[in-house]
Amino acid sequence: MKQAELLERLRQAVSPEEWAALEKNSSLPVSPFNRKVLLEMRDASAPDGEIPVERAAGLYETLQAFYAECMAEQTAGQKYVTLACFYLTFVAGRPMHPIEQLDIKATETGDGIVYECPEKSTLKKTVCDYCVCKRMSNYEITKRQMARAFAQYDQEKMAQKFHLDGDKDYLYIRCLNRTYQIRRTDGTVTWEENGIVREAGFNETMTFYDLLCNAKDGCSLSGEFTAIGNLVNAANNPGSGGSLTARQTRLFDHRETELSRACEQLGGVPCGKGDVAYRLPLFDFMPVILQFWNSDDEFPASLQVLWDKNTTDFMHFETVWYALGHLLDRLQELLT
Repeated sequence: MKQAELLERLRQAVSPEEWAALEKNSSLPVSPFNRKVLLEMRDASAPDGEIPVERAAGLYETLQAFYAECMAEQTAGQKYVTLACFYLTFVAGRPMHPIEQLDIKATETGDGIVYECPEKSTLKKTVCDYCVCKRMSNYEITKRQMARAFAQYDQEKMAQKFHLDGDKDYLYIRCLNRTYQIRRTDGTVTWEENGIVREAGFNETMTFYDLLCNAKDGCSLSGEFTAIGNLVNAANNPGSGGSLTARQTRLFDHRETELSRACEQLGGVPCGKGDVAYRLPLFDFMPVILQFWNSDDEFPASLQVLWDKNTTDFMHFETVWYALGHLLDRLQELLT
């Protein structure tokens, strides 16, 4: 079935009297959201695409089962729900629920808008199975939960503790030579490049939240650096990060000129021992030291990041791994 054919059939299912009632927002049994969708459907341009008939039939059957269970006494309103769901799913290509209501994430890509829903069920033969939304990742769900928690903390205390710039809408924090803005109302973290605002990733976002919300009062750096496995409170978390750094170690091997340039783009200055060694501003107030040795006939390539001994006064030990992941991601982006 053509999308244009479906659109026309959906429109014909609404009588002139019903269109007039929808326009006047009268007493038809239709929600404000579905009323808006139906009026959009009336005026929409006909797209040129195919609709899998079996998918359309499946959605219809699934909606009928939903009505029998949840809307058995509201038969008059079922028609409008069906029309709105079919239009959104097969013509408009949008979620069947209000985006704001379910906190659905919409990301523009080269192939169109990708929708991610934190409530999407993975069960078959449910309405969710037909929705255009993808299931939001657990990483994104966690990030959003932490963003909401961030908004409840004393943001002026954060700004004073770490000497952050801010205005009525945002706090600003610099990380690896990039300025991020944290929206005060909901904790959303973004950064701007070439006039395009981008949402920050999981690793840096979680690092910011933990640092700003949970750093100890009076935290200060020792000026002494150590491997990640030697940090205070790390007794039950042994390791040097070898498994996390293995991919980048291979990527960096015998590319010291490029790696040095990448470190300098992150605001680094030469420091310490290694074929490549730089002191990098993880934050303006918290440096780390990167040391890299190329492979040779006797030894494999080696990558180590050193941290101030008091790092866990600023963030939980687990968060140090997020910070390390973000640092390695930034370097990899600059080398590829």
